[in-house]
Amino acid sequence: MRKVTTLNEGDGKVLVRYLQAQGIETVLRTAASGAGFELWVVDEEHGNDAREITATFRQDPFHARYRNVTQPTTKKPRRASYVDVRSQLFPRAAVQGKLSTILIAIAVGVFLVQASGLAPRFIALLYISEFVRPHFVEIQQGQLWRLVTPIFLHFGILHIIFNMLWLHTLGTQIEMRGGQRQLALLVLAIGTVSNVGQYVLAGPNFGGFSGVVYGLLGYVWIMAQFQPASGYLMDRFTIGFMLVWLLLGMSGLLENMANAAHLFGLLSGVLWGLYKARVGRRT
Repeated sequence: MRKVTTLNEGDGKVLVRYLQAQGIETVLRTAASGAGFELWVVDEEHGNDAREITATFRQDPFHARYRNVTQPTTKKPRRASYVDVRSQLFPRAAVQGKLSTILIAIAVGVFLVQASGLAPRFIALLYISEFVRPHFVEIQQGQLWRLVTPIFLHFGILHIIFNMLWLHTLGTQIEMRGGQRQLALLVLAIGTVSNVGQYVLAGPNFGGFSGVVYGLLGYVWIMAQFQPASGYLMDRFTIGFMLVWLLLGMSGLLENMANAAHLFGLLSGVLWGLYKARVGRRT
């Protein structure tokens, strides 16, 4: 999907009807700011055609061609004037969410090995370090994977379920909008930053995908706010809930939480999103 323009509701409905009569599927939704309505084209291949028609429409929105639209004889099912979030986030999920599925499978596999207790040495190799001081002993010896692998460690069924649900939701959306390479870079970079921050501030005994989840959340949030044409979607309730959860953890009311990883993950995702949105506006 790609945003075409913002207009009032009346003109929006007229233009949507005309574009659909031309075979260009569109949706109309309330702007995030609450001022006006956003017109989005479903198939990005029709984006240029939709923009050209919109520019002509703005010159004379009361022209008869727009007001007296004859629908095609073969009618497509009527599309609602709102975005179905589930259909936008998860179409062709089996294909689009391939990397997300692989990451989930790795995390679940590691969790099962942890729970079985059959390979303690293997699990020990996934922690960022076995030493509180000095820092980064194993990493300086060449065990660079330790910068990332703590994200695959989880300590309880609720811990892994919560993180994997968020990874599926956010990871699939990023794969759809930015591709698998974008998601892979985000996971590696955010995972490293959040793990290092947690290690330096609180020691090596931690794990979980939540630092990356907060980073992906921050990235999607910023992209949705500052580059809406990218198609990223994030509602205010979700952001509010996750920020409250972060603050509760940092307050000490919730125990055994990797608060530094959450904070560093969120900040790195936000910064990446700001950079990406700025670059997108230049291109």
